Amino acid sequence: MLDLGFMVFLRPWWLLGIVPALVLLMLNVRGSDHRRRLADHVDRHLMDVIVDPSTRPGWFRPITGFVLLTVLASIAIAGPAWDAEPSPFAEEAAPMVIAIDLSDTMAADDLMPSRFERAKLKAIDLINLRGSAPTALVAYAGTAHLVLPLSQDPAFLTQFVESLDPSLMPVSGRDTSAAVRLAFEIMDTSGLPGTVVLLSDGADQAAIDTIGDLASGSRHQVSSLLIAPFEGQPVTTPVDRPSLETVVDAGGGALVDLSPD
Repeated sequence: MLDLGFMVFLRPWWLLGIVPALVLLMLNVRGSDHRRRLADHVDRHLMDVIVDPSTRPGWFRPITGFVLLTVLASIAIAGPAWDAEPSPFAEEAAPMVIAIDLSDTMAADDLMPSRFERAKLKAIDLINLRGSAPTALVAYAGTAHLVLPLSQDPAFLTQFVESLDPSLMPVSGRDTSAAVRLAFEIMDTSGLPGTVVLLSDGADQAAIDTIGDLASGSRHQVSSLLIAPFEGQPVTTPVDRPSLETVVDAGGGALVDLSPD
């Protein structure tokens, strides 16, 4: 970006196109000036006799119009603006992958209507908070699956979240590390470091170890949103909060308790 104080150019390198256009105009004018070419061979007082003064080239010629259009086009493409605005072609918001746990324990109804339904509501809240920032969706149980790649359309993402159901998962269990690995691959396509957000009620030790290895060699981080009932409320299925705390320690993220308030 080139800042002139009163104006900025978002793509200033396009201004370089003005230079060859002006050089072309000068060379053309000089080359068609008969008086200049004969100056070294004819006395000055004979020049008006030999060369008709009316044939002396002017600046306003067909090539002048071409050069003028080139200059104007270069300035326009360079992106002049009164204030510096981010380019609409370079989205710099960090990517995020929301991974929703649809394993058997998430079907527990100690949160109404169920833990996985509560997780979906929290996912939609997060999508709406991010607005047009690139967000992807992953669902996992015994296997992890891409539901929607990075998208900047909150309404589109919300439709896919609402359609999720544990019955869609082909393999039972909970492979959290597969979800994180898939999320890292998705964010790698953006070229920017991002965050995986796990909406879950726990993780196993094998997943924790694998996530630590994945995060140690990556720019991405892992955060967890704990889906659990009120403190002191009867729990249908155990909630493994300590395991998620360990996951975020390994992944460099944070744990947020999303129990209803």
